[in-house]
Amino acid sequence: MAGRPRLPISTFGSITTVKLGPGRFRATTVFRDWDGQSRQVGATRESRNAAQAALKVDLAARLRTGGAGDSLTASSPFPLLAEAWMEDVMLDVDRSQGTKDTYQRELRVLVVPFFENFTIREVTVGRIELFLRQQREKSYTRAKHSRTILGMILAFAVRREIIPRNPMKETSRMKKPPHTPKALTTDQIAAICLAASEWRTEEGRMGPRSDGQVRDIIEANTAYVAIDRPDAAHVGPRPGDAVDVTARSILFGILQHVGAELSAHETIAAEQDAWGSVAQLAAEYETLAASAQHDRWAALVRASGLSPGQASDVINSDAFGPLTAELRRAEAQFVDVASLLPRVVAARGFEDAQDIAAVLRARVAAAVSRYSNAGRSRRAPRLVAGLIPWAIGPMDAAMHQALAERADLIESRAAAVLDQALRAGEPWTRALGAAPRGSTATAWHQKGCAVAAYRDRYGIVGANPLGAVPESTAQKLDAARARAALQRARRLSDDSWPDAPRRAVTQTLTR
Repeated sequence: MAGRPRLPISTFGSITTVKLGPGRFRATTVFRDWDGQSRQVGATRESRNAAQAALKVDLAARLRTGGAGDSLTASSPFPLLAEAWMEDVMLDVDRSQGTKDTYQRELRVLVVPFFENFTIREVTVGRIELFLRQQREKSYTRAKHSRTILGMILAFAVRREIIPRNPMKETSRMKKPPHTPKALTTDQIAAICLAASEWRTEEGRMGPRSDGQVRDIIEANTAYVAIDRPDAAHVGPRPGDAVDVTARSILFGILQHVGAELSAHETIAAEQDAWGSVAQLAAEYETLAASAQHDRWAALVRASGLSPGQASDVINSDAFGPLTAELRRAEAQFVDVASLLPRVVAARGFEDAQDIAAVLRARVAAAVSRYSNAGRSRRAPRLVAGLIPWAIGPMDAAMHQALAERADLIESRAAAVLDQALRAGEPWTRALGAAPRGSTATAWHQKGCAVAAYRDRYGIVGANPLGAVPESTAQKLDAARARAALQRARRLSDDSWPDAPRRAVTQTLTR
């Protein structure tokens, strides 16, 4: 007589639940493991439903152990294919750990957010074209990396016979933007040297101050070869000159003195981490944003109801920069700044105001806080790495490109800081809770990146995830965003384990 049909790989039979005693139930089933063996698995809990739920969690873990790609079909969700591809990458001994980390970060940041609600079958040529076009609007580099990652995932699906062909191969070619190398003039080099000497020395500048090494590197390794202007002092031979000396031999002799060059290289290696920090990149982003949006904010001030003299005073005030930063923050929270500024201007007069720009900044900040506290917008603020308000609105195309590239670098840096901290088991990461699996993993990682970006921006070290109580207004705003991200990450971590007790945050959060 024929026996019972064998279970397919990575499937299980019906679940049986029995009562063992007062308040003790055991749920069991037979699971056919990835190695072909059928095993009985079970879980014991205080109620029938709890025992079945715990058993299902164990079965899900066994499915992951056997490989996420074992049971995928064209109707499976795309995030499951991405997870299976990432598992395959992690097992590749020919790739370095750094490359694997980069793939994982770019998958999470670039690809999954767009395709997370599609099935594998629904990742068509048309949708890929739309995805790459949106990424290209931000930057060519972002689009290129997105194309590479998505192409490898779809090639993996073809090798697993999940889909018959790779739709990435049929997308249009991505053209690299033209780039013409330009040589610096002596005036431009002098401007760079001046900027290096004044870098991060301004009063009130957030983040670490310059120790002068950047200035010394540029000044010690700058050679001026001016070929566009005559030099009367060096026309014709002079007494004592060697007649057989050429420009090539002089340059060769200079390059033999490698001591300064090696010293500069060592200094650059020591400071490279600081140059690529969120503190530096955020400062660059905000400087670019202030320049890109200056004319727009100036026009808005002139149309706000102020007299021409008052508007001119505001635009020329030292507080105009903080005012525009506040307007950018408001716009990131979907506030209509074109109607907000006239309202705050009309609210009260400025007869006793010493600096109208400073007064306007305070009024705008108060109005935005009331708007946020009232919960008028359910949309998440548009923030780079969960901290820095996006610069949006009409602007020069080159400025838009530069801002998009800085935003990519900030988010990549925050993700790298978080991943490194998680691998090293740094104490502050325990406040985030355990990394969840499934659909909440991406959201949890994004919230963790916001905390990592805050720590990197303000040079926070130690076990407390948010460090000491902030003093400046700007840091207080960032600290509030980081605290909200930390609490959300904790909730995502706890919600992913329904049968586990709620675990208290192990680190004290600065209130």
